[in-house]
Amino acid sequence: MPRLPPTIFLVTFLLYYHPLMACPDDHRQALLQFKSTLTGTGTAKPSSPFHSWGSHPDCCTWQGITCHPGLPSRPVTAVAVPGFDDPPQNPPPDAAAALSPLFRIRTLDTLDISGNSLHGYLPAGFSNWTQLSYLDASSNALAGAIPPQISHLTRLRHLDLGKNKLTGPIPAFVREMAALETLRLEGNSLSGDIPSWLFDLRNLTVLYLSNNKLTWKSDGPELRPRCMLSRLSLRSCAMSGGSPLWLSAQKGLDFLDLGDNHLTGVIPRWLADLDLGSIILSDNNLTGTVPAQLFESRSLSILDLSRNRLSGELPRNMGKARAIMILLLGGNNFSGPLPPSLPSIYRLLMMDLSENNLSGSSFPQFSSDTFLAYVDLSNNHFSGQIPVSFGTEIRILALGENNFSGALPGNLSSMASLQHLDLHSNMVSGKLPPSLFQIPTLQSLNLRNNLLRGPIPTSVSNLTALRILDLSGNRLAGRIPPAMGNLTGMIQTPTTFSSVSDLFTFVLDFHDISVNWKGKLRTLASKSLDIYSLLDLSNNELLGEIPAGLCGIQIAVACSASSQPPPQTTDEGGKSSKGGDGWFSWEGAIAGYLVGFFLAMVVSYVLGTYGPAVKPMKKLAACVGV
Repeated sequence: MPRLPPTIFLVTFLLYYHPLMACPDDHRQALLQFKSTLTGTGTAKPSSPFHSWGSHPDCCTWQGITCHPGLPSRPVTAVAVPGFDDPPQNPPPDAAAALSPLFRIRTLDTLDISGNSLHGYLPAGFSNWTQLSYLDASSNALAGAIPPQISHLTRLRHLDLGKNKLTGPIPAFVREMAALETLRLEGNSLSGDIPSWLFDLRNLTVLYLSNNKLTWKSDGPELRPRCMLSRLSLRSCAMSGGSPLWLSAQKGLDFLDLGDNHLTGVIPRWLADLDLGSIILSDNNLTGTVPAQLFESRSLSILDLSRNRLSGELPRNMGKARAIMILLLGGNNFSGPLPPSLPSIYRLLMMDLSENNLSGSSFPQFSSDTFLAYVDLSNNHFSGQIPVSFGTEIRILALGENNFSGALPGNLSSMASLQHLDLHSNMVSGKLPPSLFQIPTLQSLNLRNNLLRGPIPTSVSNLTALRILDLSGNRLAGRIPPAMGNLTGMIQTPTTFSSVSDLFTFVLDFHDISVNWKGKLRTLASKSLDIYSLLDLSNNELLGEIPAGLCGIQIAVACSASSQPPPQTTDEGGKSSKGGDGWFSWEGAIAGYLVGFFLAMVVSYVLGTYGPAVKPMKKLAACVGV
């Protein structure tokens, strides 16, 4: 009998014995049960990793599943299904029901179930995962205390239970988890003192405890950590006194967030010596000047000192810190002019210097190819002509409540990506220039309380994306152009919702936009601007009929949509309140932002590309004042 060639024999063997090459059947069944708990009876979306589950008998080929390549049985070693992006269940999936089948897979090394809307308590059964080294259950709705069974995970190096609803103290058994390198518990309701023994975990490099009900014991003995941290977040941990001296010995520290505490005193010199990549000390009671040494760093990419009591002039050498991307110094008492070296920070994306006592009539000239997207210089004492030399990628420009005067610049259209322009409460005069209506991306325009005169050009209808237009409190005259009834951004219901913050992988909130609403100054939440339409032409000298197409309670013309929810009332000069939910908060994942941002810039630079999907909402009625 002739022998088969080796190649044909191998193919025949693989086809005949294929089940022997697949993952264990009990692992396959456990995974399908896990999928059923999370997705219910519905069909998974093509973008979901679960879409491939069950399509092939070998679960090792399913998206998010990894099997051991060196063992004949090919056991499952990793399950990674973060934020699977399927329609949410009602009621949401129960954590115990979802995890119970996975406990049967004792070979797991990695489990990532973050962002899956899991509710309820973490179940017992963790002791089955003796090989587990990575566990991420963040961004769910898990409740109760951290279960003691987690202490059996002696090989665990990464534990992330952040952004849930966990309660109770940080359990004492954590001190026995000697392999821990990353511990993230931020964004829960944990309470009690932060135990000093956390810093005795020699392998610990990342520690996030922010936004809980935890308390830092500032009056305890001097801390002498045995670990060398690279990332530390103790935001909203009731820290008081001066900046903790023990941090000066953390030479490997790259990210430091001590925001929203009660720190006092000056910014220490040793903070500059650490050469950090991110320094966040916002919402404290720090005083004195900003050390010029901070800007000698080649590593500093994020500096947030907003809402303190810092004073003096801004250091003239700020431009030496060329790696800065985010510069937030608003809500202090800084005075004097802007440093001429600012444009040398070629990576600068966001700059907030609002609510200070800064002054001057000359402004640094940023190059046209700068990446600067957000500039807020409002609530200062700047004067002279309106500056527009912030590059072509500027998205948000806030210059309200200053002393700017003269006519609006004729080259406003050079800011071709501008979406929000706020120049309210200045002394801007003259007519509305044609260039103002040649910015098709403009979504909100606030020129309230200036000295503008003349007619409203019919070219205002070119602003098809405009949703908020406030020209109140000026000297505009003539007839209201009928073309204003063609502002489609105020009429049509949007199908997508986006924000500049979607480009960032950390939580980002902008200043709210203030408008006149029924005779009172109110604010529209920046996160919800897509659901508002507002036109205010009051306190001018305009004549004529309301253009067809406009509607709203203030002109007694009914709209087909439901009435708009009233925004919050605020004072014109009121500062944002302190707290963990301030206008700019930081929650992890800053690493990786740089790549995502520049990909967005190169590929499309379109808002919302990297943000979570937001469900369309019915657009609310336009509010019109004349």
